[in-house]
Amino acid sequence: MAGEDGGIPWRAVVEGLATPVSLHGPDRTVLYQNPAHRRTFGPAEGRRCHEFLWGRAAPCAGCPLGGEGPAVREVDLSGGRALITAVPFGGGRAVVMEWMGPRSPRQWVLETLHRAFEVADTAMFVEELNGRILDVNRAAETLFDLPRDQLVGRTVAELLPPETLELVPGVREDLARHGRFELEAWQSRPDGSRFLARVAGVLHRDPEGEFVVVTVRDVTAERLEKEALAERNRELEGFLYAVAHDLRGPLGTARGYAALLEERLRCGRPDGAEGMCRQLRSQVDRLGGLLEDLLAFARIGAERPAVRELDLAAACRSAWTDLGLRVEETGAELELDDPLPRVRMAPVRLHQVLLNLFGNALRYRRPDVEPRIRVRRAAPGEADPKPGYACVVVQDNGRGIPKDMEERVFHLFVRGGRECKGSGVGLSIVRRVVTAEGGRVWLRSAPGEGCRFYLELPEAEA
Repeated sequence: MAGEDGGIPWRAVVEGLATPVSLHGPDRTVLYQNPAHRRTFGPAEGRRCHEFLWGRAAPCAGCPLGGEGPAVREVDLSGGRALITAVPFGGGRAVVMEWMGPRSPRQWVLETLHRAFEVADTAMFVEELNGRILDVNRAAETLFDLPRDQLVGRTVAELLPPETLELVPGVREDLARHGRFELEAWQSRPDGSRFLARVAGVLHRDPEGEFVVVTVRDVTAERLEKEALAERNRELEGFLYAVAHDLRGPLGTARGYAALLEERLRCGRPDGAEGMCRQLRSQVDRLGGLLEDLLAFARIGAERPAVRELDLAAACRSAWTDLGLRVEETGAELELDDPLPRVRMAPVRLHQVLLNLFGNALRYRRPDVEPRIRVRRAAPGEADPKPGYACVVVQDNGRGIPKDMEERVFHLFVRGGRECKGSGVGLSIVRRVVTAEGGRVWLRSAPGEGCRFYLELPEAEA
């Protein structure tokens, strides 16, 4: 291309022209520009046409430099409207530009907008009032997973799911009355996935009419985080209420015995003082146990001990051994199916779960019936664990609970019966641990039929 074509000294011809002339390689890179071209666009050699003509990172739809044959096309440039003629030349393209007149105010605005929002990391659209898309930036292509040529020319309605389409009349009303709108709505992608979008638009008016500049942000993660925070705040409120309520009982009892003991000693009647001291010690011990359980509950969210692959059967036997005296007193037996899945958890967390479930079964046993606890993998069709998780069932032959209590027993300080001892924190600890591991825990039971606790635990890779 640097030589002559057909014996014509083309460089000598184009160097003196007042019209911008450039030669481009097959990839649209500028190989040569004449002085008029350099004066108009600045140094462009080594750059591609769409970079210095329109400030875009990718070729424009219908670019005259595309294709193989001659092409003549009118285009809008920053300096006005131009007629571009492109012809094959030496394996590339020779391009001649002729100015046709200054650009309109609308063209100037659209070009300026494009240059500005092409570098923005927020998805941006320019739309007509009827919703037809005039321009988009790269961030919009990424967000909607569609190339620019499949967005420009379409209407916004084609991108919206049915429930969001219902909001369009309200958007038009806000634009007409206030010149702007803002909303959150669900959007769809070609693969069927959805995301929650925060959409804002501003109306632009000029002598040629009106158009809307719209920004779209994916706020799905932000919404989920906000909902999770609200849920944590609700849990905290419930936690504080439950703590205050449950501490009031033993504190009130201890205060009553202390006042009675003080009165008797003041009057010189120490009879019964030993029994009152025992009651006081009992209430203090109860408070101490409750506080220990609460500390264990709180640590689950604050600490992340190291995770490793664990033998679930061995973990069950370890927790059972720790309940030694209670096991002997009740004559309880533990049955472990073979094989049980191997899981990936922190040993101390798995131990907490098993210790609380086994202890719960011993506490809520049926009178005159020796407790039997079985640990097994859920049968096919019995549960539907998510990928990477195993569903383990811990079942007993205890008293069981009514169906309407199956969810409530996982709440703080809720017990399965008034006559039973315990802090009412154990099953809350179980749920908190399993949830922190990304799994679920639920219960199925009926009075007199025992309980089946279902645990979704992260399974170790085979």
